[in-house]
Amino acid sequence: MTSPSGPRKPRLIDRFRDSVLRPVDPEDSPKGAYELTGRELEIEQKRLNDKERAIGLLAGPFATLIAFLVVHEVVTHDPAKFLSNGTVNRLYTNPSIYYELFVVLLIFSFGMSAMAMWRKRIPLGLAAAMYGLAIFNLHYWGFGVPFIMIGAWYLVRAYRLNRNLRESNPESGPAVTLRPPPPPSPNKRYTPPS
Repeated sequence: MTSPSGPRKPRLIDRFRDSVLRPVDPEDSPKGAYELTGRELEIEQKRLNDKERAIGLLAGPFATLIAFLVVHEVVTHDPAKFLSNGTVNRLYTNPSIYYELFVVLLIFSFGMSAMAMWRKRIPLGLAAAMYGLAIFNLHYWGFGVPFIMIGAWYLVRAYRLNRNLRESNPESGPAVTLRPPPPPSPNKRYTPPS
């Protein structure tokens, strides 16, 4: 677009984008996991790829470390059982509850590592999301939210890959075939005419 004073200057953001980013060439771009078809999509859907596996293998040890830190912090700062006047403190929690939670957190963290080793996407997503929810419920949101997001990412990815595999295979038909319900049986109750 030209104005009476000459050609119009591009916006600052456009000049920055043109100078920093390389233009995308459609022939050079690799196919994404959701653009695969046939056998490639079937292989991608069944097992974790290397990036997903690496994320799971890193998340497991970090989850173990976070479990140690959070449970130690919670047990250390647990208020006293009795107040100074001798009444029971309502904010007190028995430390055995935190130790039981610690065992559950360790099971989830080791489960994340094991599922990443075995390349199982859905169990890894469930373990990460449940671990994140457990930490989140202790009010350590900064530690819980990333694990919830990782778990959601694995589960959404599994859903999308499964959906694309189903759509790329039209001859396989719908995943679930529903039979029409049988017609109602005749009523055996006799009502005499009035």
